[in-house]
Amino acid sequence: AVGSGEAPPVRVVVADGPKCDHITFRVTDMGRGAPRSQIPKFWSYLHDHSGPQWVGGDSENVYGLPLAKLTAEYFGGHMQLVSLEGTGTTGYVHLLKMTEKSAHTEQLPSGEVANRHYLL
Repeated sequence: AVGSGEAPPVRVVVADGPKCDHITFRVTDMGRGAPRSQIPKFWSYLHDHSGPQWVGGDSENVYGLPLAKLTAEYFGGHMQLVSLEGTGTTGYVHLLKMTEKSAHTEQLPSGEVANRHYLL
C-alpha cells in the first residue's frame, strides 16, 4: 500500500506502429501523484527534493528525471509528466526510431582535444 514504505504498482506500455517514426513508452504508477505546481521542479537539477514526498520513493535521487529528459532530447525525443494529485503519475517518453536513413555517427574528439579536461 502507498504510504507504507512500499513502492506503488507500476504499469509500462510500449506503443509502436509500423507507420510511426517514433516509439512511445508510457509509465504509470498508482502512487499519490504530485500537485501540478510541483511538476516543473521535477526537471530541475537545483531543486531541493528533500521536502514532502508527493510521489514517494527515493528523494535523494534528484538527477534521474532531468538526465532522462536530456537524454531523450539528445536523441530527438522528449519526455512529459502528467500527475493527478492523490491518484498517481504518468510519464511519457517519445523517441525517434533509428533507421539506416536516419542513423548518424557522432565524431569523437581525437588528438589534443581528447586529452583536455574541463571543469564545470
